[in-house]
Amino acid sequence: MAKAGSQAEDIKEKLIALIPQLKRQAEEAAVTQKEVEAQKVIVDAVVVEVNKEAAFAKGEADKAGAIEADCNEALQKVMPIYYKAVAAVERLSPADVTEMSKVNVPSEGLKIVAQSLDYFFIEDGLKEKQYMLKKEKANDPDVFDYWTSCKKKVLAKGGLLQRMKDYNKDEVPLELIEKMTPLISLPSFSDAALKNAGKAALGIGNWCKAIIEYDNAMKVVKPKKAELALAKEASAAANKIKEEAEAKLAAKEAELKACVDKLDEVQRKEKSLREEHDKMQGKKALAEMLINSLKGERESWEKSLAKSKDAKVTVEGDILIASGIMAYLGVFIKSYRQDCVDAWVQMLGEFKIACSVGVNLTEVLGD
Repeated sequence: MAKAGSQAEDIKEKLIALIPQLKRQAEEAAVTQKEVEAQKVIVDAVVVEVNKEAAFAKGEADKAGAIEADCNEALQKVMPIYYKAVAAVERLSPADVTEMSKVNVPSEGLKIVAQSLDYFFIEDGLKEKQYMLKKEKANDPDVFDYWTSCKKKVLAKGGLLQRMKDYNKDEVPLELIEKMTPLISLPSFSDAALKNAGKAALGIGNWCKAIIEYDNAMKVVKPKKAELALAKEASAAANKIKEEAEAKLAAKEAELKACVDKLDEVQRKEKSLREEHDKMQGKKALAEMLINSLKGERESWEKSLAKSKDAKVTVEGDILIASGIMAYLGVFIKSYRQDCVDAWVQMLGEFKIACSVGVNLTEVLGD
């Protein structure tokens, strides 16, 4: 019983110590739960923002894709014109150009090809004054010699075919276009006239016409390219905003996960403390039940123990008197038996042998 009581007190102390811990864990769990709920609200708002930015970015990308498709379609119509210019050059050899340069008296077709080459490849070649022949009379008509300039400044330099291949088709000067456009429509620029002027004249003339035709065709494509560039910039900017929103969402989701993990840990600790509290409550209740059930027995045991301690002092005298009663007094009346017992008690006292007051035979024999 003493051990059970000690255990009950120990459990009680532990329960008292657990109550503040449980309270703190419950409060922390409530605070963390609010943090999780607040974080969820933020994450939901960011999700809406990300979806909005993603939709906008997709719209910009679709718009850029449509413009690019339109631009590519237009280019597919234009590029064959340029390929025609390249093919015209590919059909020629340096020997063809050399042969053309040896002509002393050029035909009309060769003259117009020379004029075109001057415009294309001579620095400041669009200035007509340099080709003008000296007049004998002031009122004589203007006469231009493009062939001599072409031979000296274009053909003599060599590498004409390569320069034609490397020519920047997308950066043709507007003044050159204005000069060449009426020129290529002249009868002397027809394939028949150029063919009569020689193989090199035909190839170079076709190249000149293809470059001008390509530039005219690109007037439709260039605005589309500019629009495409702007659309791609807008798409890239929208995509960047979307990526920033996604990064923000990822960060908020990480914060939410950290809160949820914290809440799980707090709730786990709270559950563990509650289980320990409930277990101790059970042990305490069991100990108290045991103590209460043995309470009556304890009182009886304490009385018996006290009685046994007293009986240990008087046991010898009590046995002597009980023996005398059994041996001599059985046939006598009760009053006489009592007088004899009282006399024996007095006699034993004289011999310093203790005995109980009012010795009872039943109690001595029973014990």
